[in-house]
Amino acid sequence: MTSVMHVIDQDERWRALNVGQSFIVRAPAGSGKTRLLIQRYLALLATVDEPEEVIAITFTRKAAAEMRARVLGAFAAANESGAGVDDGGDDSQTRVLAQQVLARDTVRGWQLLANPLRLRIQTIDSLNTSLTRQMPMMTRFGAQPESVDDATVLYRRAARQLLAQINDDEPVADDIATLLAHLDNNLGVVESLIADMLRGRDHWLRNLPKMHQREALEAALARVRKHAVAEVAALYPAIERTETLDLVRFSGQNLLKEAVDSALSRCAKLEAFPSGTLASLPAWLAIADLLLTKEGEWRKPGGINKKIGFPTSKVKEEKALLDAMKARIGALLESMAADDVRGASASGNLANKLDALRALPPGEYSDAEWEVLGAIVRLLPYATVRLWEVFGEEGECDFTEIAQAASRALGSDDEPTDLALALDYRIRHLLVDEFQDTSFAQFELLEKLTRGWSLGDGRTLFVVGDPMQSIYRFREAEVGLFLRARHAGLGGVSLTPLTLSVNFRSEPGVVAWVNNTFSRLMPGTEDAATGVVPYARCVAFGGDGQAADDAAHMHWTVLHRGNTTDAKPAAATDPAEIEAQKVIDIIRQTRRDKPDASIALLIRNRGHLRQIVPALKAADILFHAVDIDPLKDRPVVQDLFALTRALLHLADRIAWLAILRAPWCGLTLNDLAALTASVLPVDGTLTPDPRTVWEMINDAPRLETLSTDGRQRIEKIRNVLHTALQMRRRVPLRDAVEQCWLALSGPACLDAPSDLDDAMTFLDLLETEAQEQSGGAQIVSLSSLQAQIDRLYSGGGRLANDINNADQADKADKADKADSTNTVPPLQIMTIHKAKGLEFDTVIVPGLDRSPRRDDRKLLVWTEQANVDSGGHELLLAPIRETGADDDADAIYRYITKLDQAKQQHEDVRLLYVAATRAERRLHFLATLAIKDKDGVPEIVAPKAASLLAALWPALSEQHLPSVTSLTSLTSLTSDTALGRKDAATTEKKTPPTSRIEVTRPTRLVLDFPLPEMVPAVLPNSVNAFGEGKPIDASTPQIDFEWATDTARHVGTVVHTFLQRIASDGIDAWNPQRVTVSRQLFQAELTRLGVGNNEVNAASDRIEVALNKTLADERGRWALSTHHDARSEWRLTGLIDGALTNVALDRTFVDADGDRWIIDFKTGSHEGADVEAFLDNEQRRYSAQLEIYAALVQAMSTDQKPIRLGLYFPMLGGWREWSWRGV
Repeated sequence: MTSVMHVIDQDERWRALNVGQSFIVRAPAGSGKTRLLIQRYLALLATVDEPEEVIAITFTRKAAAEMRARVLGAFAAANESGAGVDDGGDDSQTRVLAQQVLARDTVRGWQLLANPLRLRIQTIDSLNTSLTRQMPMMTRFGAQPESVDDATVLYRRAARQLLAQINDDEPVADDIATLLAHLDNNLGVVESLIADMLRGRDHWLRNLPKMHQREALEAALARVRKHAVAEVAALYPAIERTETLDLVRFSGQNLLKEAVDSALSRCAKLEAFPSGTLASLPAWLAIADLLLTKEGEWRKPGGINKKIGFPTSKVKEEKALLDAMKARIGALLESMAADDVRGASASGNLANKLDALRALPPGEYSDAEWEVLGAIVRLLPYATVRLWEVFGEEGECDFTEIAQAASRALGSDDEPTDLALALDYRIRHLLVDEFQDTSFAQFELLEKLTRGWSLGDGRTLFVVGDPMQSIYRFREAEVGLFLRARHAGLGGVSLTPLTLSVNFRSEPGVVAWVNNTFSRLMPGTEDAATGVVPYARCVAFGGDGQAADDAAHMHWTVLHRGNTTDAKPAAATDPAEIEAQKVIDIIRQTRRDKPDASIALLIRNRGHLRQIVPALKAADILFHAVDIDPLKDRPVVQDLFALTRALLHLADRIAWLAILRAPWCGLTLNDLAALTASVLPVDGTLTPDPRTVWEMINDAPRLETLSTDGRQRIEKIRNVLHTALQMRRRVPLRDAVEQCWLALSGPACLDAPSDLDDAMTFLDLLETEAQEQSGGAQIVSLSSLQAQIDRLYSGGGRLANDINNADQADKADKADKADSTNTVPPLQIMTIHKAKGLEFDTVIVPGLDRSPRRDDRKLLVWTEQANVDSGGHELLLAPIRETGADDDADAIYRYITKLDQAKQQHEDVRLLYVAATRAERRLHFLATLAIKDKDGVPEIVAPKAASLLAALWPALSEQHLPSVTSLTSLTSLTSDTALGRKDAATTEKKTPPTSRIEVTRPTRLVLDFPLPEMVPAVLPNSVNAFGEGKPIDASTPQIDFEWATDTARHVGTVVHTFLQRIASDGIDAWNPQRVTVSRQLFQAELTRLGVGNNEVNAASDRIEVALNKTLADERGRWALSTHHDARSEWRLTGLIDGALTNVALDRTFVDADGDRWIIDFKTGSHEGADVEAFLDNEQRRYSAQLEIYAALVQAMSTDQKPIRLGLYFPMLGGWREWSWRGV
């Protein structure tokens, strides 16, 4: 329980509960941000008329669920006399606030405990979605699309459709041609680049109007150059200017004598020290070349030579002069370096600023640059339109589109919509969590929601976050928006800043280390434009803990590179394997010290686990991995996906070959070739056999060409596949695939028991995706399923280790093996991003020295810079470099990229801060430290610029690194140092590389391996009108469909799919135009189902006719309209006369009279004259089937509503109905 008297920032926390004022709260890690947010929420609820007037917004579903659960927990505790609220903090204050809300609930009759959904605690994405549903016309959606996490497939399709316009007789074709020529006509590269731009359109759409203004863009470039020169001039010490001028002239004159053309030689006759104007830039570049190395560091004495105009001479008089001048420049360099170290240049490091002049962009675009830039900028709106069309066709969109649509739904400042005015009336208080992760679109939405709010009108805004934990730039988060709101408010709302400083999570030693370290890594001043966040110190809450010396430890793996020219390390052991063993040792030692300690292994990216995960499994350490281990490359998932594709599509040749090659069949390559690599004479020409693989394995003469072993293997699995094919589209797809896999002995082919969990994960996904796409029986979009598989991850696990003789082991060994039982929590493995908001006793961060994968080049790069003249912001913009052009051909692009890299370096520090602040007691960092021999002396190599070690490096002093003496004569070693004191580097005995786990997965099952019995297919019964019938064998058709061709059946399948979609979207969302636009989808699905190219167009015509007739027919519209308890493709399973029966109801609902309708759609047509007789016959034919549906519905119903049955014929507009009288 938190004691208020010991919380030094309690005044700030009490101020935050002032419900009449708006606040922005800076809440560092562990400061009880969620508790404060809940208390504010409760305080506001106690003052409003309706609970919906208070909206709390989070950025993840997990955070929203946690907040809702804690609020409801507070209510429950408030109802119990003397009970405490388990909210991890000030329970008494939370209880009092909860009691006040419940009292308000009683007065107003809210009944929150019975109706918790009245609590408006939701993600910002769900808020956006709710806004778009209320204004479908303003949002341009019509029917509400489904939001998807990864819309890569849609982006690429939109890009492909845009590029297809190159043949159009419009200006857009010329721009496409210009872009393609710029990138060497590489269509695939251009498609990827455009798709990437569409993904990030939240940033550039709002800047699009500025991107056409060449004069303004070039003025911005000129201002950047001007400001950089002025900044260096202001920083340069006045006392050193005369000396610098003399040295520049001396250097330039000597270089001029040698006919060297350089910035220095061109300043040989420099008359005066350069000023801060842009005209002085050449002189400043000469000074940079004189004083700095190519790496931007102050020159050392060894770098003062003839290359910079300081030659040597054997002539005595000349030598004396040259030595004197070298001494003068040496003294100047020593003074300048000392000033930088002491921080004499208060506004920045002079060496960095001087070096930055070398990378300044030109002040204007070349004509070629502007031509391609213009083409790209003009293409972006077209790409966006194509994306809207793709969204409409698929009924899906990304969260960016939802956010932008929500903003459109609220209108503009000048013309707010009715929805905006209504919300302005209904919303009294807004609370926003994790505000540092806000994007521009989300910030704009909040501005519109608070439009017109003013001080004292009873409406408040409360935003809370920690800019030091802003680590989501890749998701368009802009930490500068938090800084802007803290100073200027949000929209029309002025925000009072509050800062929390007490850390309730970590022990004093951890807090002290974090303070000492990050106060040196984070700058002292902020800059919203560049995302620079100053550090805010914290104070540990109460209690004694370990000192900073013991809280954080650095574990080095030191690696010699030999001499400075060695390209690769000379060590015989992989440093990553040594590091993996050290992780094992840390875990075991932690378990010895505290067996129940929660331990987290946090990594920057999944590649860092390549050696660690096998080592954990070999050490039998139980672990749980959160979105770490991708399943898409697991053999069991690949085999199941191939089996799924094969059952869905007989013509999917690759899938069929894969299942024949899989271990359950194990056909050799020779037999595969004999089976499939054949030709047939067609019109006198030998042509590859066009038959499907399924047809080939049912061709007896073809099987005779196989080896005896191959023939027996195919015959063994053929019956299983035959049964599975008969089950498809009659049972849920998941059931068909799973039963087939089990019958093929798929589980016998697995490496380990954990692989069975992976199989179940895939099958669960297949069930969900099939249900969403078609009601459960099929997959309409394989690309969508593939995208979902790509995002599947293993839940982690360990290899089984049967410890039966623990009583015979010594105490230390028992501690090592402790996590082989279920008495201790498993090791948690996750990315640092996933760990945000969590806490652990011990945190281990390996691989600090590793760099992430470099970002791919982008079609456009841009950044917003502060305009120092106007106080506003302006745009810097550059196109991608032409393929094959020289490196210096894109100076503007490189300059903007460098600015972005600087932003990323600031975020790297924040990422390290997030990792460190997850720890309660101990922190362990692991990194490989490279050393090289320079003139016989070992020297530590600086870490890679993009690594987390580089982010930590400025805070590491000599005591944190192995001493130079300990590095001498060692090939490789490991060294552990506490990050608060100096420990000598110790050489450990070599640890053998982690033994790899032997893979037991069979190459193929032995031929006589017994296959289990195939589970009988669960199919609807053939029941007569009196309910009598018998189970149907999988090989027996339910109803005689011999009159229908394969194409007719496939037309019916597609029609059913789209009738379900029309019912889901709403009948008013569909019209003939949308049906026409969907024709491509019809064709794609028909092709997938196996309809030949010569029949696709005619089949699509029939589908279009059926849907349009339904939309035009009053009965059809009634059937698909919104009704009570309406369902489409409703799947039911039950017992009919003792037989298990599985059915799918095309459409069912309860009408206004209370009757339950069960309607079956029949897509057949009738060419004869007597249509009525045909319809009567169809009713007799299908009545038994619908009677079964009715019986199952009645059996599961409690209210026993009357049931009406109906057959609807879209092609005919025909209808038959009758009442079900029971059995």
